[in-house]
Amino acid sequence: MGILFEHAEKMDIQTERRNTAREKERADAAEQRANAAEAELVELRKKLARLEAEK
Repeated sequence: MGILFEHAEKMDIQTERRNTAREKERADAAEQRANAAEAELVELRKKLARLEAEK
């Protein structure tokens, strides 16, 4: 088994955890921006429908 991992790159678990946490935060922030943009799109479509109905 030692031969299998002989050339494996050494891992720093704490660094991996920090990187994972940072990427999760970035993904969460991107999801929040996407949700906000989607909500804005819904509102704009409602406004457009009202304006078209007024014509």
